[in-house]
Amino acid sequence: MVSLLLLVCATGGLCQQMGGASAAQGVSGATPSIFIRILPERMEPNSISVKPGRLVIIVQNRSTAPNIKLQLDQVNGGHIKTVPMVGGQRHSLETYTLPVGDYVLSEANHREWQCKISVK
Repeated sequence: MVSLLLLVCATGGLCQQMGGASAAQGVSGATPSIFIRILPERMEPNSISVKPGRLVIIVQNRSTAPNIKLQLDQVNGGHIKTVPMVGGQRHSLETYTLPVGDYVLSEANHREWQCKISVK
């Protein structure tokens, strides 16, 4: 089911109907997902709120940068994970279990490119 969600979001279908890069949820019982685009000068959306628990973060690289290094950090808890997107890779799909808190997904070489994730 997660692969199907990636295909739908990557082609813009479901995510466009939901108002762009926002929270998306597949079939009832599926793992909730968020879809984030990296544009040439920013991430979209720049902030999003989700419920605690298991979460799939889908990132689409629409920037001109050939090598992206995504970093997920907890605001008051340190680094969680680094995910490289190399050689022109356009999509990343990672599953996390996030407790209540504030997080930032950013690009290592462009720290101003970020999406704040609030888990409530």
